[in-house]
Amino acid sequence: MKISIIGISNLTKIIINKIENHCESIKIFTIKDDFDFINEYKNKNNIKIISVENYLEKLEFIKSESDFIFIITDKDSSNSFLFHKIKLLVEISKVQFLIKNSYLFNLYRNKKYSVINESSIEDNDLINIIRS
Repeated sequence: MKISIIGISNLTKIIINKIENHCESIKIFTIKDDFDFINEYKNKNNIKIISVENYLEKLEFIKSESDFIFIITDKDSSNSFLFHKIKLLVEISKVQFLIKNSYLFNLYRNKKYSVINESSIEDNDLINIIRS
């Protein structure tokens, strides 16, 4: 399973720790250089961090490199926007996106979108999601 993660946020490490043993590769696309994060994962064989200037310009590449995509930047608006762009390219069940605002989270959840927040991530759920 090839996983792509768009953005570095407080959930990125949690998601990596829960799925890294179940994936052949994890590619993390970021527009900001978080050197602490980069240094922590630079020696992991199956994790690659790719700096990009614009996520939208790399959507086709991300799609071609991924069996499953997590969108987890620090901004709800960015995550929502990227989700709506990616869902035009990829089967919606192959994308999860982070929404921190509880009202927006529940709104998306009620629409049956694949949305996550800090409280909704559990070990088995993520593994089952990426395997389905």
